Amino acid sequence: MVHFQLSARAYAKLICHSAKYPDREINGALIGTISKKDNRVQIQDTIPLFHIELGLAPMIEVALNQVELYASSKGLTIVGYYQANETIDDTSINETAACIGKRISTNCDTSCILMVCNDTVLQQQDDSLSLKMFTCSDASSGVWREQKELSVINGDQTIPAVKKLIFNGVYKKLIDFDNHLENVNDDWTNTDINKAIEGI
Repeated sequence: MVHFQLSARAYAKLICHSAKYPDREINGALIGTISKKDNRVQIQDTIPLFHIELGLAPMIEVALNQVELYASSKGLTIVGYYQANETIDDTSINETAACIGKRISTNCDTSCILMVCNDTVLQQQDDSLSLKMFTCSDASSGVWREQKELSVINGDQTIPAVKKLIFNGVYKKLIDFDNHLENVNDDWTNTDINKAIEGI
C-alpha cells in the first residue's frame, strides 16, 4: 500500500483555495516526488487551477501542461489532483474529477485524488484532516476507491496552523489559474502565499 504525505505548503494552499471559493467547485494539481523503494508519495506543493468552469478540456490541458513544466523545473512531477465540490457535504468523485484523475494516472500510476471536505474547512475548532483520498489501481478501469493512507507532515501542528491562516484571511491572496487568465500578472505559483506558509 502506497502512503501519501502532504507538506504543510501543499495542505495549506489546497485549503486556502477551498476557503476562498466556499460556494464553488474548485480544483488543482498535486506535485511532488515518488519513492518506489519506500512506497511513499510526498506531495510537496499544490497548484490551484480553476474555480469558474472545471471541466473545459482545452483549458485543463493547457493548465496541466504549464504545471508539468513548472514541476519539472523543480525536480517534481504531477502526483495527483484535488477538487472541492459545490455542495458543502459532497466528497464524491464526479465525472470531472474522474476524467482529470484518469488523465494524471496514465502518466503516474501512483497518483491520487483528494476530495476536500468543505464542511470542516471553515470550522476553527475542528482539527481533523479536511480531505478524503482516493486511488485507482488501474487507470483504464476508472474505478477510484477511498484509501486511508494519507497524512500531513507534523499534522498535529500543521492543521491548526492552517486553520489560523484561514481565519487571518491569508486565503484571500491565493491565485489560481482562472485568476491568472483574467490578469496575466497574477502569479499562479503563489510565491507570496508560499512565504506566508513558511512560518507555520
